[in-house]
Amino acid sequence: MGLFNWLGKKEKHPPVRARTLVWMHGAAKQKGVLQLMKKNTNAVVIAWFPQTQQHWQNYLLQQGRSDTVMIVRQTSALQLVNKTVILLEHYPLAGKESAFLENLHGDNIYIAIALDDPLFNYFGGDRIAALLQAMGTNQDETIEHELVTRAIHNAQMKLEKRLSMENTANSMQEWFEKNARDVKP
Repeated sequence: MGLFNWLGKKEKHPPVRARTLVWMHGAAKQKGVLQLMKKNTNAVVIAWFPQTQQHWQNYLLQQGRSDTVMIVRQTSALQLVNKTVILLEHYPLAGKESAFLENLHGDNIYIAIALDDPLFNYFGGDRIAALLQAMGTNQDETIEHELVTRAIHNAQMKLEKRLSMENTANSMQEWFEKNARDVKP
């Protein structure tokens, strides 16, 4: 602990060191992730939820790809050494996400999300999408900025503080239905 750490707020979970890539909608996210995989031939694609894993596994097969989509709880840091990691979604809670990311080594860690993903829907993604459209943002354009990453992290922290107990789920949508239905953003 530094001499003056007591002066400022101590953050419980530091922001992730992954690059958050945001698309306007899920179809653009699919195209973007596919391009990212083509550019990074050593990419490992990982989902937090089984339904996301299945959806993406089917999508990649339709695209003629034989990549296996892994799931976080069955992934070890050793499997990811010298790999480009592409997470297909943020986890709703910062602590759980940070715990996973802290074990990863390397600089090529991406988190791919869309403004119509349940996490963004919970925090008003439709308003952000409308604003970006009004500003002339292309539907397939990637949005990446430290302020966006920080805003997502702060939203995760806020949700984590308000949640008393977490119930497991097969999809992020189900997670929000089980855990955050009565928790206001």
